Amino acid sequence: MYQNVPLGSLGRAWAKRQSGCDYCGNGVAMTKRAQHRVDPDFDAWPSPAGEVSTIVELWSCDYCGKVTVDLSTVRYRIEQAEKDGAEEPELEELEHQQLWPLAQPRELADDVPACVREVFHEAATAECHALYRLAGVGYRSAVEAMCKERGSTGGNIKARIDGLNQVAGLPQNVVDGLQETRIVGNDSVHDGLAYSAEEIADLAGYIEEAAYLLYVVPAERARMSASRSARRSASQSGAALPAPAAGRP
Repeated sequence: MYQNVPLGSLGRAWAKRQSGCDYCGNGVAMTKRAQHRVDPDFDAWPSPAGEVSTIVELWSCDYCGKVTVDLSTVRYRIEQAEKDGAEEPELEELEHQQLWPLAQPRELADDVPACVREVFHEAATAECHALYRLAGVGYRSAVEAMCKERGSTGGNIKARIDGLNQVAGLPQNVVDGLQETRIVGNDSVHDGLAYSAEEIADLAGYIEEAAYLLYVVPAERARMSASRSARRSASQSGAALPAPAAGRP
């Protein structure tokens, strides 16, 4: 996304941005190929100074070439540009939505217990639709579900998160990230504080890392151990060797 950037970098085609491509999965440069204002009327760029407008933009991935379509609500910030001494007005993004391809919520691996995975999916769905307060609350709930599933006890969620270091060997930096998730969830539900898309995504990353360490790694090692045991037994008995176990893609 973009925010408070010079109009010139957004107001014409062939602008660039850094973004993750939903097609190829790479974090790459995207090139803006076309744009058009659709509200308050259908007209060419730009809108009158200070007016709130809705624009449709087409961006292509510089790696795979496929197109993403965005819908953004923007406004010129004339006074701020004059204060900053900018040569051209600044453009503030008020709302942003990806129209195509349809954004897909994050998913935890199947090795993660359903009681954790389902709560995480609900929070990720809120994040996917830019409902960042709800996402913050939901990711806090996912952390709490993880603590409960792992048997971490304590008088409050803060103590239970800290307990993941003792009962499950979770690294302290990941535990600290889960504590951040707790705080953001509290801010969202008690104070109505909304964090940015990038800040919420960072918290989701901590949960994904914790889930990987707590559930995926042990499950993969168990599968590999079983595969080695089956291969050893087949070799000793003269039977056909089984296919090797597949790791996480």
